[in-house]
Amino acid sequence: MKIGLGYVPETHKMNEVIDTRISFKPFINYLENRVKTEKTSKAKLYKFVLEEFYKDPASGGNIPVDDMSLHANLLELIYTILSPFTADEKEYLWALSAPASRYLFYGTDAYVKLVDSENSSEVGSKVIYEEKEHIKKRFKRFVYKMILDKYYKLGSINTEKIIYSHLDAGTGLTRYYEVRPDTRFVEIGCKGCLPTLDCDTPAMYVQQGQTTEYLEKVLPLSDFTLEGFTVINVEDITDEYAIEIIKKTLIAHTQDEDLLYDRVRYGLKLLGGCKDIEFGMLPFLSVNGNLVFDDVECSRSVIIDAARKSDDNMASMYASAREYLQNPETRIHPAISENEKTTPRQVYALIGIGIKSYATMPVYYNQNLVGILEVYSRTEDVRYEQILARVNSAIPLIAQLLQNSIDQFENKISSIIQDKFTAIQPAVQWKFNEVALDYYRQAHTKNVNATIGTVSFDNVY
Repeated sequence: MKIGLGYVPETHKMNEVIDTRISFKPFINYLENRVKTEKTSKAKLYKFVLEEFYKDPASGGNIPVDDMSLHANLLELIYTILSPFTADEKEYLWALSAPASRYLFYGTDAYVKLVDSENSSEVGSKVIYEEKEHIKKRFKRFVYKMILDKYYKLGSINTEKIIYSHLDAGTGLTRYYEVRPDTRFVEIGCKGCLPTLDCDTPAMYVQQGQTTEYLEKVLPLSDFTLEGFTVINVEDITDEYAIEIIKKTLIAHTQDEDLLYDRVRYGLKLLGGCKDIEFGMLPFLSVNGNLVFDDVECSRSVIIDAARKSDDNMASMYASAREYLQNPETRIHPAISENEKTTPRQVYALIGIGIKSYATMPVYYNQNLVGILEVYSRTEDVRYEQILARVNSAIPLIAQLLQNSIDQFENKISSIIQDKFTAIQPAVQWKFNEVALDYYRQAHTKNVNATIGTVSFDNVY
């Protein structure tokens, strides 16, 4: 455990907003109430801790920052009471700060190591002065929420999540952490008489979850005090954050397909937890029941990218895909063989673009096979089973993305038919699909002279 070490509260800065004091009194009050109500053996522990606090005359008043090291035994008891008994302080992310503040005076080794790293920063912060101003506004909202909840029962202020990013030197990937302040041991005091607020018109004080200038005028924070300490709990939310990245990307409906897939791949890489892997996605497009792999929707597949360099490789790709439709399963090639005879031709082609290992997972949408998720690497030492298991939570979102690609492709074919031909009967739709596909291929090879073919039926009289 660490005391201070650069985490001493800058009380003079906080006091510019509100009078803030570090005190053990709210915690002592909490323990006294628990002793009265606790029926298990925990009551003995609470009594023991209370006796230790009673022995320290300073524990009942405000404690200067510079004297915090004199109460190391009490700080350790607070940690013992509030942390899980099985927690390892070298791994458990936990700290104490001045009331409703980000400035710490006590924390576990794990927490200090994390936030002290130059690789850590608050998500959304661009430059230092912007970060400080943002933190000040958030601090004011947080304190106003506490005041309105306690004195006016007016709890409509939004409190945003506090998320930090940290570059993990071990994996080379960014991890994301949510900071969750616990203010149970902070008491709010009012220096004078409380003004009367018209709770029937809350918009005067809070609008869209934000405090108004009028509220800050009639209820200045300088009229209040905060006493106690805040418990800071930190949780690794990398997996949750990665899923949210993918989900928001799909909802955004960006027209920039490259950006969309880059964001999805970034989310998958966070889930996979390995910097040496990349991801590809291949939707199973078809026209008249025949697979089509030469559309732009298939350009995010690494195996298609490699196979397109040879007609023979593409022929092998189509044959393998038709077989795969009959037997969809996860397939792993941990080390692509240099011997083409023992490796599927299209997989062997990956060597030509520097890929040494490759895996695929079938993806279903409403129980229909809509494509595959590819995982590949330029190294052979990749634990694909673990990676595929970790990204499995994102598969429903990948399924939606692949289904979107299929829908887009089918809409393009339908649009060509509607634009180039008059109304057609369903019985001959298949022929128009083939002609439309040929025109679409011409257009996507940047053929400025692309022309629609003639629809004809042989041996029809």
